[in-house]
Amino acid sequence: MRTESEHHTPGQVLAHRVREARKRRDWTQQQLADRLRELGFPTHRLTIAKIEKGGTRAENAPLREVLALAAALDVAPVHLLVPLEDEAMVAVTPELFSQARHVRAWIRGRNILRGGDLAQYLAEMPDSEQLALLDPRDNISQALGGPLPVDDNFREMRDALLSALSKEESNG
Repeated sequence: MRTESEHHTPGQVLAHRVREARKRRDWTQQQLADRLRELGFPTHRLTIAKIEKGGTRAENAPLREVLALAAALDVAPVHLLVPLEDEAMVAVTPELFSQARHVRAWIRGRNILRGGDLAQYLAEMPDSEQLALLDPRDNISQALGGPLPVDDNFREMRDALLSALSKEESNG
């Protein structure tokens, strides 16, 4: 059995990706702090340094802070929390590990994690997103010039949704 230390935690990824995205913009930590302040999220340069260092500060970053960092860096929040490398393993919890591509799809609402309850997953999804599962195309895939890849988890979710819809129509 693998251990959490063999996987990336969201905090480790956050530390790495904030630093990487900041440097790609050729910003200093102070410039990122200034941008956060412009967005109404005052943050000290030392806070940025602590996040980039990783450890407890990155692992326990408040959700509002993650969203503010993503907005300041023009990065989707999912890309601050999950490695960009598809095959990288992510420790969602100390006992639940999955490949980065599956975790990104789960965060986007396009996939269920292994061992999850599909009926519950679909029940908590807005109707508009359930209907979108019937057609794997979305704004991103259209911008890329083709449909997103569809895996077995997606097919299972789509088939369950189609089955539920047909039952509703026959009962309604």
